[in-house]
Amino acid sequence: MARAKIWMEEKYQGYPIQTFPDGCREAILSAIIKIFRYMWDFCGRRLLVCHLTVFLPERFDENGTDIIRSALHSWRSAKIHRKIRGEYIWCREEGIASAHVRTHYHVFVIVAGKYIRSGYSICNDLNRLLSNRTGEDSKKSI
Repeated sequence: MARAKIWMEEKYQGYPIQTFPDGCREAILSAIIKIFRYMWDFCGRRLLVCHLTVFLPERFDENGTDIIRSALHSWRSAKIHRKIRGEYIWCREEGIASAHVRTHYHVFVIVAGKYIRSGYSICNDLNRLLSNRTGEDSKKSI
């Protein structure tokens, strides 16, 4: 697998970003900006943007990606059913590239701000979906 390109500057494609001492991965920044621009135009320039870090119990390390993918797909389907436009990007981070020792997931959610004005509802929805999939309360995870 090719080594990820790392961005060390404080701006990326004209957008200010917060970088860590080890930098940020360009592919993830590009994906976030692509979705942001799409949603910006689609939603009339009124957005709610959330970044969540999800820690699942260690016993879910092997199938954690399936749990996250399933939960986010269900979340998006529920929003579409209610005619609320929402998009997401997520990535798994572990080991040396991570600021945390444990495997965790970064979830970037962007929703039409006309319908949702607080990230709490998104957190509550994702907590509920993750709890259903893991069989335990995941409020401490997000």
